[in-house]
Amino acid sequence: MAATAGVPFPSQRSLWTPTAIYSVQPRPGATSKTKDCEGYGCGVIFELSPSDGGKWREHVLFEITEPLTQGQLDSPLALDNKGDLYGCTEPWAGASSLIFELTPGLLQWTFNPIWPSGCAGPVGLTLDPAGNLYGEFGNDFDGDIAELSPGSDGWLYTKLYEFCPSG
Repeated sequence: MAATAGVPFPSQRSLWTPTAIYSVQPRPGATSKTKDCEGYGCGVIFELSPSDGGKWREHVLFEITEPLTQGQLDSPLALDNKGDLYGCTEPWAGASSLIFELTPGLLQWTFNPIWPSGCAGPVGLTLDPAGNLYGEFGNDFDGDIAELSPGSDGWLYTKLYEFCPSG
């Protein structure tokens, strides 16, 4: 197998055949307290588990219900070794984007904003073994490549590369 960008793929394309295992359906009556984000809501984070007969079961972990304070999901999630999820939201109706952590609890997951600027693009975040997050932070593809590191007083932002320096 060859690899591109960390994703293995067969050297002969005919070896893989895509198979749909689950079809996400629009959620009737999105639960947003504002004018909702259309039929899919502002973002639903769910887990798929195999069930009887080769079917899959959806279990909703968290649903964005406050788009003015939480934003709208716009990229893949990163999973750390403790089971926490990290992601980005994009602005919704004039609200800000943000980086968040989703932590599992006994009865429900908790949404924790950890940085006040979301990802500048649909790629999402990359997590290293030390728990640092990497991504393009900013707005509309004009952000910086940066690292967010967990610390005792919150998260530390370190700019690694600036795409469009001012001045």
